[in-house]
Amino acid sequence: IQGQIIDAFAEKRNLDFYLKEDLEKKCFVSSIDRFMFNAYPGEWEKRRGGKYAWNYLLFFTYLADKDEEEYNGLENDVSQAFENGDIGFLPIEQLAARQRGEIEADERETTRDVLDRVDSLTTRVTQLENDLTKAVENSTNTILQALGSTAHAGRRGSTTSVAGPGVMSGFTSYAGQYV
Repeated sequence: IQGQIIDAFAEKRNLDFYLKEDLEKKCFVSSIDRFMFNAYPGEWEKRRGGKYAWNYLLFFTYLADKDEEEYNGLENDVSQAFENGDIGFLPIEQLAARQRGEIEADERETTRDVLDRVDSLTTRVTQLENDLTKAVENSTNTILQALGSTAHAGRRGSTTSVAGPGVMSGFTSYAGQYV
């Protein structure tokens, strides 16, 4: 009899050891190995030793105390599942941080799309700048030619020039800013 008692205590001690070890290596609620949490800083500390399990216990207590007529959709679904013995609402083998990572991936895709649009707009603005520069050059040349021909006509038959040296040099330097 004494041997059976010793064996029972040894078995209980081993079971306690494995349970404590399991709580130190895996999340109590989701059963995910602690090393999966390395990519999500602070997440393991929130879950270590079954800390999240208390949140579920408190939620179930809250549901038990609340009138069923006042349940919202989530509370109603969880309550019905719990009453039916369905634990599908528990995040077993799931990780909220992983889900957040998927959201971050979507945000990165959105950011990438925005950056692509910005690059496209930058290219378009550069094209428009080049087109504007060419248009200013063409306009400048046309005006200079018109002023030059007016100045030549003025020299032939008149003593006053429409475009004196100051006007021409000022216009050329002004137009040169855009070229």
